Amino acid sequence: MRLLIYFEPQEVREFLERLAARFPGASLIFDAVPGWFSARTMRGQMTTKQGYTTPPMPWALDPAELKRLGLPVLRMDFVTVGG
Repeated sequence: MRLLIYFEPQEVREFLERLAARFPGASLIFDAVPGWFSARTMRGQMTTKQGYTTPPMPWALDPAELKRLGLPVLRMDFVTVGG
């Protein structure tokens, strides 16, 4: 699922709750951006050297948020992009 980052946090929560209710015990794989990245996209501050500005990405998920939510995590990988 690559689209969650483009939705508002409340919309993502409701969507995940509906999935959990409809498919109990299922696993879900998705990507997310950290809070600092989301905040920069919301301010229009994520621009490439070529001048492309990323669209706003309101939903973010940090490792601390996963723990707070009490979600079981089978595996978490981090990718660092930048110079």
